[in-house]
Amino acid sequence: MNERLSEFVASERRVGVRREVWLLWALPKGDRLIIYFEADDVMEALNGLAASNDPFDVWCKDQLKLATGEDFSEPSVGPLPEQILSFS
Repeated sequence: MNERLSEFVASERRVGVRREVWLLWALPKGDRLIIYFEADDVMEALNGLAASNDPFDVWCKDQLKLATGEDFSEPSVGPLPEQILSFS
């Protein structure tokens, strides 16, 4: 990822992401990828990535689809997850 770090930073800024954390959770029934991010408008950030034709964004969406089976080039539908706990 280091060789594409500047592209990643530019992508995050383009869609309005302030912070992003990826976690890999190894569970007995299979690994889970957890992506947490902060943005002023989460739905706008998700849809901005979905609509982007920037070469890095397209590559990133392709990698995510290979890893998760989820198509991040489709606009987000439905409600966002409900926060049930926050500790600072």
